[in-house]
Amino acid sequence: MSCIAPVDFCGHESVRSLFVKLLSVVIVWVCLCRQTLHLSRQLADRVLEAQACYSLGNAYTLLGDYVHAIEYHALHLKFARDLNDGIGESRACWSLTNAHRAVGNCEQAASYMLQYHDICHQVTSFGLLNCLSPFCLLLIFYGLIF
Repeated sequence: MSCIAPVDFCGHESVRSLFVKLLSVVIVWVCLCRQTLHLSRQLADRVLEAQACYSLGNAYTLLGDYVHAIEYHALHLKFARDLNDGIGESRACWSLTNAHRAVGNCEQAASYMLQYHDICHQVTSFGLLNCLSPFCLLLIFYGLIF
């Protein structure tokens, strides 16, 4: 795929071989997720459709194809909101934060990060993610931690 940047393996063919195998697995994953998305639409199963979009967004993120990742994470966010799925909504916002940051859309990334923070405070059963302060989120956003 043309969206994947060339990688220098410094002569380590075993690492290169592993990379190629993992890339093949992700490409197969994309195909399976697309089939799942198609099936979910045939069945009119919005929960399955939301999950397929989330998985496709993650797969495209792994491939470095952030344009498609943003497209599918945005669809997942729409479904999560329609389904009143707070955890799904927070995951979609977090994923959109990372994807927008990767392509340099800092304002969009910051907007999704703030939405993520607000959602985490609304979803009381979310555990540790509820404890992330705005300061901690900024450190993560600027790549200073994690």
